[in-house]
Amino acid sequence: MKEIFKKYNNNLPKIDSNKFNKVVKKVGEKAKIDDEVELVYKKGAEKIRTIHKKHELISSHTCRRSFCTNEFLAGTPIIYIMKIS
Repeated sequence: MKEIFKKYNNNLPKIDSNKFNKVVKKVGEKAKIDDEVELVYKKGAEKIRTIHKKHELISSHTCRRSFCTNEFLAGTPIIYIMKIS
């Protein structure tokens, strides 16, 4: 993380969230994160079940949660995690 901030002189580039989500799904696909996941939701009284590959469900929010969890488990002070995320 420090190397990334240093590379951009603490001025990180902006990226559109839609573009980011498309790119991160492709990264997940290349990383072979392709276990199948069943999602179930209700539409009225009907239960709808859909099957997706995990990489299809990755989003910027998934990345943010994973980053925060991994940093917390690594012992990073919570105040830093909050400022970064």
